[in-house]
Amino acid sequence: FLFALLGVALAAHSYLPQANPLQSETEYRYRYDAVLTSGLPMPSSDSALTRLRSEVIIQLTEEKVGRLQLRKPEIASEKKYESTFELVSMDKLEKRELSREHEELLELPIRFSYKNGIVSELQFAENDQPWSENIKRAVVNMIQINLNKATSEENSWENGYFTAVEKSLEGECEMAYTIVKDQKKTLVTKSTNFEKCESRADLAYNQRFVSECPECDYKMIVPQTVYNYKLSEKQIEEVEVRSIYTVSLKEQPLMKTETRARLTLLEQSEIRREIQAPKGQKEELIYSNEWERATEQFFKLGDEAEQKPFEQFSKKVEQIKEVVSRIAELPENEPETAHMFSRLVRNFRMCTEQELRRVHEQIYKQSEQNEKTIMEHALAVAGTRNTIQHLLRHDLIEISPAKLAQLLKSIQETPYPSEKIAHQLQKLAESETARREPIIYQSAWLAYGAVVRGVASRTQEKHAMENQSEHKQKFISVMRQQWENAESVYEKVLAIKIIANAGLDESITILEKIISDKKQPTVCRMEAIDALRHLTEQMPRKIQKVLMPVYSDRLEKNEIRMAALNQLVQSKPALPELSQVVLRMEREPNQHVAAFTYHMLSSLADSTLPSHRNVSEIASTLLRNSNYRPESRILSIYKRLPLFSEENMSGMSLNL
Repeated sequence: FLFALLGVALAAHSYLPQANPLQSETEYRYRYDAVLTSGLPMPSSDSALTRLRSEVIIQLTEEKVGRLQLRKPEIASEKKYESTFELVSMDKLEKRELSREHEELLELPIRFSYKNGIVSELQFAENDQPWSENIKRAVVNMIQINLNKATSEENSWENGYFTAVEKSLEGECEMAYTIVKDQKKTLVTKSTNFEKCESRADLAYNQRFVSECPECDYKMIVPQTVYNYKLSEKQIEEVEVRSIYTVSLKEQPLMKTETRARLTLLEQSEIRREIQAPKGQKEELIYSNEWERATEQFFKLGDEAEQKPFEQFSKKVEQIKEVVSRIAELPENEPETAHMFSRLVRNFRMCTEQELRRVHEQIYKQSEQNEKTIMEHALAVAGTRNTIQHLLRHDLIEISPAKLAQLLKSIQETPYPSEKIAHQLQKLAESETARREPIIYQSAWLAYGAVVRGVASRTQEKHAMENQSEHKQKFISVMRQQWENAESVYEKVLAIKIIANAGLDESITILEKIISDKKQPTVCRMEAIDALRHLTEQMPRKIQKVLMPVYSDRLEKNEIRMAALNQLVQSKPALPELSQVVLRMEREPNQHVAAFTYHMLSSLADSTLPSHRNVSEIASTLLRNSNYRPESRILSIYKRLPLFSEENMSGMSLNL
């Protein structure tokens, strides 16, 4: 997506204050310059840089229909380059040779509808590739300017301001236009309001372990995109685009990716030779995640995926051997070591099963133990169906049970969870190896639950492939079977922990039965209450409905009531529910439960966590109006120490 933003910055516009900013039967030739930098958001800091230069030919051969083609594309890059506000000259960078195949793809033309300055109905060549199409989307996106709104009765091409909703490369969002007339020049600035978008072309991975926080007033990723047009009476002379994506914490920037582009008009003339119009299916201007879908499908399904998107990279095995040797020579805890390990993980993710077998035979078996350990860890971190399957099939006999348990912890955090990966973990958990080694049995089942959460539970992740919720009933059936087959207390607790890791909403029926069954061991009932932790955000009202009667039951064991209250509070109850809790505390004959309730509500009232802001105010008000105070002698106490800094938006909590 960020490489396509290179195109966002890449393309320019030809806009005139007429019905359409491009004239019919006219050819426009532009010089296109763009740069993509990524690094620390600090002056004079080094950034990774990619530079692109090309000619852009735009023709309006028919009424309201345009054609666009890139010619003579060039690319250059630099791993470490001092941050600058200017477009870097190609001569100062290391030029990269474009293969003839990639150059031909970039030079394939596109056809598009162009009505009142709005771009739609893009058509690409049938043999074009998603990455190439997205760069051209970014280019044609630059010639989009809403002249229909600008020349309406309430607006004019004199000085003015207006807003309009448009589909652009980054989504369907509100655009703000500012127009300034200066003698013979017209300056137009257009900016994207990302707060008002009907859809966005973004993806989010590794978010399933993150809690929602509607009360938090900060955003981790802050995007900005601004277009500047310089128009003369009959043509666009120059367009500049700047798009910045900043990763920040409480307004403190941590990382920045910036795209800059400039389109300069070189020539305007009659059409000498028409660009051949492709006749592919009509598509939207919004960034296409077809490439992400293909790679994600390959990572999740392995060789069973419809496409093998990395087939053209033929030297993966050789690169893996080179990187492993390099890592083994480097000292630990060095930035270069982390960089090389990341490269190794990327290479493993691109491998087919056959390529991984080659790695095993040609590299792994011939390596020293420290190199084997590096490869095992990289396979687990890669987290694809192929790498996990290979690790559990081929390397299992050479890995100690304790080391495999560690690797399974990495596997359960895979960014690409799938039903196939969950099935691999289930097979391991049910294998003879797991039956002989309790640590493998336990770790495999817990990893299974965590992967299932990524596949079928509602989280903050946003993948190119839709959540595979159709497998939910199958997962529920497996976990229910584990509970029903459990005989010892250990097996029952493990079954509940699997359900807890999965966090499926439909598992609440299983947990509710365990919680209400007083014949079950106390430890199992308490684990079942704790297993509701992933559901407090999905179904808080249901959690309160299950736990309030448990807490209110004076015939229930103290530890069960306290555990129920703890999880009840995590569901962020409203005033009516907390009022009931305070009333029962004041009338509670059991001083242990009453004191625990008081200390829990006190800790909640003193909490500095942004997610507790509303419920903290309610708890504080209710406690001030209550006459209950626990006895001075030591009773049951709950204490939360919120070591949290709102200024830095980071911290931790200790529950005592």
